[in-house]
Amino acid sequence: MMKALLCHMTTLAATAILAASCGPSTGTDSLATRQAQSASTSLGCTEKCHNASSTISPDPLKTNGTGTAGKHIEHVQERGISCEVCHSGYYYTPTHMNGVLDTGNQMVNLVSMDLVGPAGSWEKTAGRCSGVACHGTAILEWYGMNTWTTPVCITCHTSGFSSALDPVVTNGTPPAGRHEKHMTARGIACERCHDQYPTRLTHMNGKMDAVDPMVNLMQFAIVANAGSWINDNGVMTGQCANISCHGTDTLSWYGNSTWTLPAVCTTCHAASYASELDPLVTNGSSTTGKHEKHVVGYNYACSKCHLNYPTRTSHGNGVLDTQDPSLHLILFDATSPTGTWVNDTGARAGACSLVSCHGAYSGTFTYYSIGGDGSNVENNVPYAGNIGAMPGWYSTTGLGCSDCHGNPPTIPNSTQKYAWHSGSHANNLFAGSNDCQLCHPNAVGPNGIGTAITDTTLHVNGTPNVQVQWDSHNCSCHF
Repeated sequence: MMKALLCHMTTLAATAILAASCGPSTGTDSLATRQAQSASTSLGCTEKCHNASSTISPDPLKTNGTGTAGKHIEHVQERGISCEVCHSGYYYTPTHMNGVLDTGNQMVNLVSMDLVGPAGSWEKTAGRCSGVACHGTAILEWYGMNTWTTPVCITCHTSGFSSALDPVVTNGTPPAGRHEKHMTARGIACERCHDQYPTRLTHMNGKMDAVDPMVNLMQFAIVANAGSWINDNGVMTGQCANISCHGTDTLSWYGNSTWTLPAVCTTCHAASYASELDPLVTNGSSTTGKHEKHVVGYNYACSKCHLNYPTRTSHGNGVLDTQDPSLHLILFDATSPTGTWVNDTGARAGACSLVSCHGAYSGTFTYYSIGGDGSNVENNVPYAGNIGAMPGWYSTTGLGCSDCHGNPPTIPNSTQKYAWHSGSHANNLFAGSNDCQLCHPNAVGPNGIGTAITDTTLHVNGTPNVQVQWDSHNCSCHF
């Protein structure tokens, strides 16, 4: 009798417990009051039931973890992807918690994607993901051993794949952001500002990492200063600081502030700013290049050979454009209208052709002399260079005087010498009468033969420099 009563009481208690926990009542643990899992809670399902310590339900990290067993460890544990991203809506499915695995049930949709961009689909028979934004265009088997390599950024982050993942669309123009200006207008690669981000574990987990300084969504890979991302403390905040592309300026990514190129190239291209950007350091002399000789020795402005280059869209994108003639890194100014950059076929190659500085020049020099009646007589003397010199930028062989003009200069293709450069001019009546320095303040040499340049800033500057150093009594033969 006592044993039967005890059994009856146990049955009633069990019934009461079941009614309280699974019935239609409004208790604290009833289905009527159960709250939906937040998609922003990374591991909500595992916190409730699907974990190793729970005896209610299996742990997918154990039962369906790696390799041919499945890929839960890689997605949930390594990438931090929440369960709801791939099992969207399953929490409320009537067959949930019935003790039967629903993967094979075509009516249940155990796997239903909730992703930015293409939601993708689960091919139940094959057991694989197709058209999923996380994987781009790849189709991957859940239970297979096939591997996947992260594609280039624009495989997924482009409107051709998904406008929701295209930064030019979602974060394009002010005040949304500056992706359009950097990517479309300037052609700057994603990796310049998001260096190594595709390899981060938080990549493709459905969360934007811009405000998480530990994730390094913004990590620069730029020539010289790598720069830093600062002041990202909320919606539409964040600035680029100390980035070589912008010189010393700090610019807001989400603002309407404008930026103009510095007035001179040496604001950025100088050792005082960054030695990696200083052509005198990286491309200075001998086999490394000839910047030092031209910039320091001859005092050439950058625009002499890089005319208008700062305004080119490819400027500041981190890629050297010397080998792309369409980008006009080398474009000579008006003193060399026919000059071209040729034979740049690779490292330590390239030469200047038909440049006025190296012989491709011509013109007429006008001077006045005293006539027999004492009046001034205008004299026009044609001059031209040899044109044939084509010096290699990286060549160790220098140029001599005769590479660009005769020494003393002569009329091209003729043995006739210019009147003022004749070695017999004035019959050498006076000592040193034909020395170069008598007329040219930038050169020295005896009897019209130049031996040195004393002022390189006056040499090959496009202007015939004549500064007479004798007085009238030295020219008595003309009276």
